[in-house]
Amino acid sequence: MKAKLAISEPFVVSLNHHAFPTSIVKTLGNHDWLYNKYIQLYFDTQENTIDYEYDYFFYKTTALVKGFMSIPHSCLEKQEILKLTKNIVFSGGYIYGNWNEFYIEGTSSFMKQLFRHNFFIYGYDDDKEELNAAGYLDDGYYHNFSVKYDNFVQSLDLKREYVIYDIAYINRNFVQDFDISLVEKSIKEYLDSSPVDMRREFETQPNIQEGGIDALCKHFVSQRHSTDKIHIPRVFLLWEHKKLMHERLQKINNECFQIPEDYLNSYLEVYNAFKTVLSLSIKYNLSRQKGIKEKIYDIEMKNTERELQILSCIFK
Repeated sequence: MKAKLAISEPFVVSLNHHAFPTSIVKTLGNHDWLYNKYIQLYFDTQENTIDYEYDYFFYKTTALVKGFMSIPHSCLEKQEILKLTKNIVFSGGYIYGNWNEFYIEGTSSFMKQLFRHNFFIYGYDDDKEELNAAGYLDDGYYHNFSVKYDNFVQSLDLKREYVIYDIAYINRNFVQDFDISLVEKSIKEYLDSSPVDMRREFETQPNIQEGGIDALCKHFVSQRHSTDKIHIPRVFLLWEHKKLMHERLQKINNECFQIPEDYLNSYLEVYNAFKTVLSLSIKYNLSRQKGIKEKIYDIEMKNTERELQILSCIFK
């Protein structure tokens, strides 16, 4: 027996926790409403890095109906956990959780080091004894791939009392369109560096983080003198943020109001500048030349100021 749920190319691919849900909701057809999101950024003070402001698996929009399952390790017999996993997929549920990539062939940690990372399961095939999964592999690219049943069961031994499954079901009745008022509001919050409350669902206490342009600049400063390797997925996120913003501006220009061509061209140059930052970051990780870090910092600060000027002129 086998089953495979529909997925698409992710709308946002820089990090797994964005790629997984956006690869699901793109199968709904019209996904222009995603341009209402992925605008505001925040600085994570604990991780000393940046991310999009986001709602976990779109629980605020109801595009996905989310379930939650806590499975005691005492119940993790191979056949039982596989039966449960397959039943969830067969019922239409996409599964999101954490595994140990030491056991996952094709990942950079396979048979090298213990590494707890998030996974995404959307299908299974009993004939091949494989699960259908998605995520980043050893080559640094996002893939759809297969995981042997035995490897999957082994990977769940994370030395924790419970294994947690987040389960997402598509809400076929969900309808939402591109909303220029939401976009304008979020862009102004980004430009004004409005603080971001990053509390998750079910959390009652605020989790206030620095947001917007100021958050970006704080991140750039924190990275400038660091001797650590640059975390490429976060640099990719920065480039992707500019890519989506340029697409968003083009959409506004085509459907809402006219944006002067000079602004669109100037923003394209900002986007290309952050593409250069991505290339330089890879080069730095290979060479560790301090001068490259200074060049990266200069490009980031200069083009963030330029982005602020362009977007401020458009959204006065």
